[in-house]
Amino acid sequence: LDRITLDHLLNEDSPERIVDSLKGRSFGAVLAAGITEALETGSFANIENELYKQLYARMIAEAKDGIKGGYEFLGYIQMEIDLKNLINLFRFRAHKAGEEIRELLIPGGKAFTVDELQRMSAIEDLNEFIDAARKKTRDPELNALFDELGQKRPVHEVEVLVTKYQLKQMERVSKLYVFSVFPILAYLEMKKYEVTNLRAIARGKEYGLPNERIQGYLVM
Repeated sequence: LDRITLDHLLNEDSPERIVDSLKGRSFGAVLAAGITEALETGSFANIENELYKQLYARMIAEAKDGIKGGYEFLGYIQMEIDLKNLINLFRFRAHKAGEEIRELLIPGGKAFTVDELQRMSAIEDLNEFIDAARKKTRDPELNALFDELGQKRPVHEVEVLVTKYQLKQMERVSKLYVFSVFPILAYLEMKKYEVTNLRAIARGKEYGLPNERIQGYLVM
């Protein structure tokens, strides 16, 4: 989606027209299948999730296709899927479970299968939920993350903690494979969160939030 395409999409007069303009793209079918429900419910979360599923399925296929560094890249993709699924569980498990939450989960992770995550979604007690997640990993840093997640927190704090862990792992992998794409990915991801932090500060100040509350949304 280059600038010319984006400018064209901005000039469309409805979401349906935007989707129609993108029907020839690889993700066009996903948009077309979900746009009616999104407009009726006022939520685009399901479309976003389906786009993530398509993206990760494509990256996994390419990583397994014999490209140089594909094995290492596959490990990182699987970790990212696991973390995104964990965030989704924390975000929705209080309100959804079973088949309903299954639709929100991304297949292809390493530590957790979709079936396991679906079963975990039915665990109401937070400590039991954390214990079930902890059994799936031997990574001491991930276990330390679970210790922090075991304290009752709002979802935005969970997202910040998981993101910090992810960035730390990206930095570690980029140092292990210095002549690969990982240093570039780590740099871009960290720059992304620098911008996210600036946006959070600007919005917080605009709405007059105290500094302590704004800080809770920052990835540092």
